[in-house]
Amino acid sequence: MSKYEPVSAEVVAALQTALGAEYVRTDAETLEKYKTDEETDPRYHHLPEVVIWPGSTEEVAAVMKIANQYNVPVTPRSAGTSVSCGAIPVYGGIVLLLERMDKIEELNTEGMYMVVEAGARTVEIQEKANAAGFLYAGDPCSADSCLIGGNIATNAGGNKAVRYGTTRDQVYAIEAVTPTGDIVNVGARLKKKSTGYCLEQLIMGSEGTLGIITKATLKLLPLCPYKLDLLAIFTDLDKAVGLVPNLIKAGLNPTSVEFMDNAFVRSSSDYCELKLPHYEDGFYVIVTVETFNEDELESKMEQLDEICSASG
Repeated sequence: MSKYEPVSAEVVAALQTALGAEYVRTDAETLEKYKTDEETDPRYHHLPEVVIWPGSTEEVAAVMKIANQYNVPVTPRSAGTSVSCGAIPVYGGIVLLLERMDKIEELNTEGMYMVVEAGARTVEIQEKANAAGFLYAGDPCSADSCLIGGNIATNAGGNKAVRYGTTRDQVYAIEAVTPTGDIVNVGARLKKKSTGYCLEQLIMGSEGTLGIITKATLKLLPLCPYKLDLLAIFTDLDKAVGLVPNLIKAGLNPTSVEFMDNAFVRSSSDYCELKLPHYEDGFYVIVTVETFNEDELESKMEQLDEICSASG
């Protein structure tokens, strides 16, 4: 285990010079706020020694150089919506927040891509793409509050992963700051990338251990105008689970397939004060299908109904 030095007054002064004093906080209230993400078990909580808000990639790089100079740990943090302790400063030190870097710099309709800073909210990216007639397919369940940098760093999944893949499948290229404070740009805005190491894929999903993601070029897709949601209720667990490969083999290409076991059906029913069908013994599979024309949607709806019925 590495031996880190405590954050001294000299380190705080260096951070204030690099970022501005208003973006460097050491007060007890701030430190308490950033001792955890959404993890509620206090056994995993650790107080940072300083919390900072850089405003650019160059400032992130400057922070990493200061951290190396004084041998203090840095924990990069996005919106802190995770429950896996990834944003907890286990060794104290610096918590580095990316919230100020929240710009959507470009939406290119011809090339079908967006350039965004790491602190941009995922829901705002989705909404801006939709307004232009496109889809950003990354769709974690916390999209209304999470930030794109955190999505990329954790390779977030989400409802649409069945059809479109996880976050790493939605990204062309990233800008990142290495642990030693160098700024690197990896990946390319190309469908065919067959030369060299796939470094952007290595950094994505590494949760800040290989570098701090500061900017990304995201893929956009045409937005399907037609959509249906179907609830398939089963009373046999094996048959419910067996529906999924039947849908895939039939070529339906669903946008999402969500499963609710009976305990979840009952708890949801109780919470909403609704008596849902098959409350006592039901397993729910929720299927979403999207298409580009209405006739295809009708056809897929009939096919989906037949497959669900045949599956039990």
